[in-house]
Amino acid sequence: MDNLKILLTPIIFFLLLGGPLLADDQCFTSSLPDGVSKIKINHEGSVREYRAYIPQSYNRSLPLPVIINFHGTGSNADQQAKYSDLDRIAEDKKFIHINPQGKNLNGKQVFNAGLTMNSPTNKRDFSEEPRDDVSFTRSIISDLSSKICIDSSRVYATGMSNGGRMSYRLACEATDLFAAIAPVAGVLSLEAKDCNPSRPISTLSFHGTSDLVSRYDKPGGFSTISAPDMFALWAKKNNCSDSPEITFKKEDVTCQTYDSCGSSKEEITLCTIENGGHCWPGRFCFRGASYTINASEMIVDFFLKNKIKK
Repeated sequence: MDNLKILLTPIIFFLLLGGPLLADDQCFTSSLPDGVSKIKINHEGSVREYRAYIPQSYNRSLPLPVIINFHGTGSNADQQAKYSDLDRIAEDKKFIHINPQGKNLNGKQVFNAGLTMNSPTNKRDFSEEPRDDVSFTRSIISDLSSKICIDSSRVYATGMSNGGRMSYRLACEATDLFAAIAPVAGVLSLEAKDCNPSRPISTLSFHGTSDLVSRYDKPGGFSTISAPDMFALWAKKNNCSDSPEITFKKEDVTCQTYDSCGSSKEEITLCTIENGGHCWPGRFCFRGASYTINASEMIVDFFLKNKIKK
């Protein structure tokens, strides 16, 4: 009996202090160093890769939020990390920044966001180079969680262009994993009837009115729907009530928000950049750049206030 007391005393003391038991033992070890790591995983019979940035000087016994940031067509994980500047913000706000690497299609690295040979514009034939990038993303999260402690209620998706469209696809098909999304210069590539989120998901999107790659005003380029129509469709898909209200207006940027979506009151916001091009607001762009807002800072602040309610 005395031996049992000796064994239980430190455990009881630890619990009284509010400490966890070893059920989350991944929080006590990590195989990932601070800074950048390139991680390879096997998926669908091929080797895929993702880039991970781990902030320095944080308590590794605590789970961290995860932002998964997808590159655009023809870009890559490193370029998207640099373009979005999220590594820098990760140091300040303490989250894990992940950049998946797309897979080759006709000489360019892309994600399968939903465009097919039946799409009305910019048809894509993935039959020669098939890939399930929703499954790939699930594999990334699973692999990452085996290497470092993550907060599974605070996992988010963002991306540029094809990466933005990939964010929408994840919201349609992997709502169980993501607390919020933030597409930049991209709309839904799936047919509307094929997108059925299992619950409302908070969304912050950005789109320039002079974007010629993903058209703002009508289907064209890589857009199967205009940005305003996408906003209305997404509000409907997420059970939003009432009408959107202007929540931000400064110079060339206007943001409209539905703030009562579903029983948990998720937010759906579209920020329109007047005369903005195919750009990430606040970052350099060859045509149609806008520096009125810093989309990266806005995205992180938006993400970190959202979590999956379990």
